[in-house]
Amino acid sequence: TEPSARVWAAEQTLPLMFIEGDSYSLSAGHNWLDYCARMMGYDYAADGVGGSGYMTASPADPTSRLNVRLANLSRKPDVIVFALGYNDSASPQVSIGANATSAINAAKALCPQATIVVLGPWTPQGDTTNLTNTAVTLEAAANAAGVLYCSIRGMISMANEAKYIGADNVHPLDSASHAYHAHVIAGRLMRLGL
Repeated sequence: TEPSARVWAAEQTLPLMFIEGDSYSLSAGHNWLDYCARMMGYDYAADGVGGSGYMTASPADPTSRLNVRLANLSRKPDVIVFALGYNDSASPQVSIGANATSAINAAKALCPQATIVVLGPWTPQGDTTNLTNTAVTLEAAANAAGVLYCSIRGMISMANEAKYIGADNVHPLDSASHAYHAHVIAGRLMRLGL
């Protein structure tokens, strides 16, 4: 007689990457974070809020958003990525650093086992003095907190911004632009050991 039972391989659960971001990280599929997570072998969840940053007032500040969003995930993330800073660049650097540190500390308290990464600010038209200063501030905050910093400087410059940035001079042009962002970011994250 034929066996009456079958055996299937167990479904593999991918590690989870959580992205706390601004409008670049709105979770709508075919964006940089979707491509990046797939390239790196992660599932992802995102909390993208247009116009937000480390300086955003409560309840849209990163710490409040983390408390709400992480409490509603079905599992704790393995990696938390902060993709903020662009919208903060005109603010006082000392305030950006203090708020970034607060957000990092909240992530560490909520998910002590997670690897935390701070991305440098987006540079949709290349580096500016404010964005460079913000990148330096965020790197210092990440280093002081003992978490990873991932520079994305040079990803977009005046030489290639017309190819990758839309008519608003801020956001990626299309899904191919998001794929380019993802390819660069995934490569840099993997060089950090992720």
